[in-house]
Amino acid sequence: MNNLKQKILSFALATSVVLSSTSMAFAGSLSNIDKLNVLSDLGIITGEGNGVIATQTMTRYRAFVMQLKMMGKYDEMNNFAWEGKETFKDINAKHSQFIRKLAAYLKAHPEFGIEGDHLGNLNPMAPVSAREYMKMMLVRLGYVENKDFTWASIPVFAQSLGLVESASEVEGSQIPLTTIADFTYDTLTSKPVNSDKTLAQELGLNVSAAEIKLDSVPATSNKAAITISGSASGLDKVTVNGKEVAVKNGKFETEVTLKDGSNTIIVKGDGAQDVTVTVKYNDVDAPEVVDVQPAGLKQVEVTFNEEVDKDSAEVLANYDNKFATAKLQSDKKTVVLTLASAAAQNDKIKFDIEDIKDLKGNKMDKESVEVKMVDREVPEVEEVSVKGNQMIQVTFSELVQVSESNFELVDEDGNRVERIKNVEVDGRNVKINFRKAIDAGNYILEVNDVKDYANLVMLDAEFDVTIVEDEDAPSATLVSATDTKVTVEFNEDIKTALKDIEAEWKSGSKKGSFDKITADDDNDRLITFELEGGKTIPLSGITLYIWNVEDYSGNSVDKDDAIEIKVDRDDIEIDTIRPEVESIKQDGKNTFIITFSEDVQLGTVTVFDEDDEEIDVKSIAYKDSSKNKKEIKVVLDSNDDLYGTFTVEIEDFADMSTQENEMIPDSFEVKLEDSDISSDVTSFKALRTSNSTIDQILYIQFPEKMNESSVENENNYKVFFGGKWVTIHKDADITLLADEKTVKIEVKDWFNNSDVTPAAIDGIQIFNVKDESGNELDGTVWLDFASNNGYGVLSLAAPEITAVKATAKDKAIATVSGSIDEATLDADDFYFQDASGNKYYVDDVTYNSTKDELTFIMDDEFPTDVAGITLKLAANVSTENVFEQAIELASGLPGLVDEIKPEVTVTDAVYATAGKSALADFILGENSGAEGLYVILEASEAIDVPAGADAQNLLKDAFTVKKGSKELAINKIFEYTGNNTEKYNKNGVDYVVLFITADKDGNAVTANAVKDQLIISFNEISVKALTITDAASNDNVLAGFKDGKVNIQ
Repeated sequence: MNNLKQKILSFALATSVVLSSTSMAFAGSLSNIDKLNVLSDLGIITGEGNGVIATQTMTRYRAFVMQLKMMGKYDEMNNFAWEGKETFKDINAKHSQFIRKLAAYLKAHPEFGIEGDHLGNLNPMAPVSAREYMKMMLVRLGYVENKDFTWASIPVFAQSLGLVESASEVEGSQIPLTTIADFTYDTLTSKPVNSDKTLAQELGLNVSAAEIKLDSVPATSNKAAITISGSASGLDKVTVNGKEVAVKNGKFETEVTLKDGSNTIIVKGDGAQDVTVTVKYNDVDAPEVVDVQPAGLKQVEVTFNEEVDKDSAEVLANYDNKFATAKLQSDKKTVVLTLASAAAQNDKIKFDIEDIKDLKGNKMDKESVEVKMVDREVPEVEEVSVKGNQMIQVTFSELVQVSESNFELVDEDGNRVERIKNVEVDGRNVKINFRKAIDAGNYILEVNDVKDYANLVMLDAEFDVTIVEDEDAPSATLVSATDTKVTVEFNEDIKTALKDIEAEWKSGSKKGSFDKITADDDNDRLITFELEGGKTIPLSGITLYIWNVEDYSGNSVDKDDAIEIKVDRDDIEIDTIRPEVESIKQDGKNTFIITFSEDVQLGTVTVFDEDDEEIDVKSIAYKDSSKNKKEIKVVLDSNDDLYGTFTVEIEDFADMSTQENEMIPDSFEVKLEDSDISSDVTSFKALRTSNSTIDQILYIQFPEKMNESSVENENNYKVFFGGKWVTIHKDADITLLADEKTVKIEVKDWFNNSDVTPAAIDGIQIFNVKDESGNELDGTVWLDFASNNGYGVLSLAAPEITAVKATAKDKAIATVSGSIDEATLDADDFYFQDASGNKYYVDDVTYNSTKDELTFIMDDEFPTDVAGITLKLAANVSTENVFEQAIELASGLPGLVDEIKPEVTVTDAVYATAGKSALADFILGENSGAEGLYVILEASEAIDVPAGADAQNLLKDAFTVKKGSKELAINKIFEYTGNNTEKYNKNGVDYVVLFITADKDGNAVTANAVKDQLIISFNEISVKALTITDAASNDNVLAGFKDGKVNIQ
């Protein structure tokens, strides 16, 4: 036999794992048949008689042989002197000599867990059951029957280890070879007890120790974020597009943000083959505001859920003209808004955000926001940078109030080096300009008495700065060039304003100037010189001349010594990219906007309806050529309000480059929404209230938001009373309420000031009204109050809070019966109070009309146990519905439902031996005097620690205790309740204790570990029955934490 075959370890049917020289190439998703094929291709599994057949079963004796080989006991069994030894009752001379030898050996070694049936029979030729086979796998991994698992718990225990996805897989009485391959493969890629290697690695086998399998992933998505989830065996973490994601109970899940177009998602794990999927996202969603926060008292930071267009993000009118400047930050998601003057502490600023576009041109609707201006932090210096020998720039954490007196540059003896000429404030950057150039050397910049706009004073600070000699004028190098623009990078920061920089190009006898000079948003040393109006530079190459440029050391470039940059023909990149359609959106009746990836020349658009009938196109034009030429407005020629799904064929559009790159003709499906106001009575709601015939109020709720002037026009209604139709009198009060859908008509003054005879209003006609888009109601809607003709009935009942739950220490969610007018929402209307009268105030509240929920963000955090805490309303409440009914608490509203996860804090660690210390003596008493290392964690509330084997094993895996580079093995996890005898033993406080005697390599932990530092982490477990929980009725699971540190006593 050659060396290769001598290394094969046969498993039962012939199993056996291979050789250091052979590796298994596993796909990211292996089915059972895949595993069988891989194992049989490598000779690990061979069949009987007719070869490997997926449906073939395995006999018990072959399974026993496999177990012995996996334990390294096969040779010992083969050499066993079996004759005359005790054996199983059913073994006799009819069995082969090999089976008799095997049976006698197994009988002599009951520690292997093969005990036979209740009659003492081995039944070697019977098929092995799934439970029997899995028991062998568990034993081989080092688990002990009746200690780690029982015969009854084998399926559940195997599932908890990730060996099977479902416990039902371990229930079959006869299992096919595919299941054998599945169990064997997953066992090989699992780590035995107290081992940091997989079983395959321990056997010296080059078997992939990890496998990643994704759940279903859509090929296309209409949402900007999708959930990527799946299973990962042999891994405690994976990365999804570079982001680390924890694997819990063999599962992982994370959210991936998509960009418009094709997105490649790569899932990686140590030892597993990468899994790659592609998802195409067509961005049709407008950007959303996800956060609004104060940045000191003079700035507000608005964060969007995606990158936004710079032009629209910096238009002040898009923020209600409440701010002096708007600046998009480098992440392209955050806009910093600066007030003309600082707000007062706790001032609330309300403003609208609208018309902000994402990079694809999707535009957001108006959103009203409010920010409470609070500044409790003193300003700090984030960076000090030397820009030249005449200027130092200091970057602060927020806007500050500064002058020359706040800075001083001194030498090592504390003597002033040079007077400050002035300071220039550019946002959070402060430029300190000196009167004269400073000699090269090391100095100290003193920053003193700097205040922010809350008049909080930063701590005085000193910063080392080095001034280098600089007598050289700025220079620049070529970065890139096209036929219309050239980008260069300067070797230092430039003091000269962009508008004052001079530049021209020359090529032979030709020369020209540039139309626009711009700096990069993220690197102001990158300067671009651009031609406009169809002008281009010669493709044969140019020389670029730049002058009138000065640095911060006073060195300048004049025209006689202009910077010369050669741009060769090979440096000029020609635009060969075709324009593409990015989106098509409806823009009112029979109109849609096509947005291209770049400015284009007009082409051809053909439209077909669902019956393939061509719809005439009335016009194709730029939406607004003064802004861009990539948004094309297409108007269909039809008197009808077209809606439904249409096919749009687009061709002949070319870009504006010198190459006039033409798009590839393409077709798209476009959905036009119905832009009419419904005249169906069933889509309206109404209510008539009447105190008397001269005191009546009508409420009408339209099916959509309406145009205010049209619905408040009395000429657009007629009421029926006294047997006749009458136009509403001009003295009636008609008001569009805050939801912009509901109209309130008060007729009291009308009846008092007219000569008509008052009577009950039995109906109303509505006509000529318009929705907020300008669509006019087609025809007349008649609402019959005398006998409801199909409209919905409005309710004036006040909104009620019917339930409240605490979901985090700083967050609670209330369920509301009825609607709320968001404009009236006020955080000061609500607070929480416990049984002792302690109050927890609300910092912010938001309303979700879809879920009818209020979300409270707390100014004061809840404890993790919220028993006895209830929601209260202020004496005078502003929050109400559109009918001006103030919000109420439902009768008998229960206290906060506890959904806050308990937490633990690492407080102490001791190596406990009798008589060592009070802590050691105490903790030994809690664990039957067992010597070892004890890690003590204080719980935030009453908790329960499960003692069952399955839960204990899962908890041991979830906790990580490291001493240096070594991970410690946890023997036991238990709890105790303090009785106030020591600092680690607070009265009534629950504690979690981790008992440890060795590391995961089996090395004992001894008293020599005293003073060593431990780092403890915990991965949250979602299964309540298998983890530490609080005492709340819904058993909130223990929250995960990272890197709690403690020194061993």
